[in-house]
Amino acid sequence: MKNENIASIIELIESGNEIYNKAIENIDNTSLNNVLVELLRVRERAVIELTPYSLASNNEESADDTPVSYTIKAREVYSDVMKEVSSDKESMYLEQLEGVESKVLKEIENLITSHPEQADNSVLLKVRSDIKSCKEKLSSISLIS
Repeated sequence: MKNENIASIIELIESGNEIYNKAIENIDNTSLNNVLVELLRVRERAVIELTPYSLASNNEESADDTPVSYTIKAREVYSDVMKEVSSDKESMYLEQLEGVESKVLKEIENLITSHPEQADNSVLLKVRSDIKSCKEKLSSISLIS
């Protein structure tokens, strides 16, 4: 199952992890931060699980220069701007993180449906399930706050 698409998904997850880290740094709610740290660990585990199946890019572009991470980079910039003007940082970050999870899920789903012949989709299916759980947890937090 080695391919560049897996590498793109890894880069997308890692780009999103930057927003998680910024949220953790900028939100004062300890309980929420603990949940975000837990979700970040799930995402870091996903990267570790996917890495053996990825083909490293031959070019020297960073993750921020790959098309799949443009959306996440835009969210990161938006989050930086909004944290300065927003009175409700928690809601703003939760909204952005839900969007990050949606983008990752969409890319994983696209890969699964476009390459159903791959023998070992089990890793992708597990990562999709883990990321979906993260998104659901973020959604439930958003409903409470």
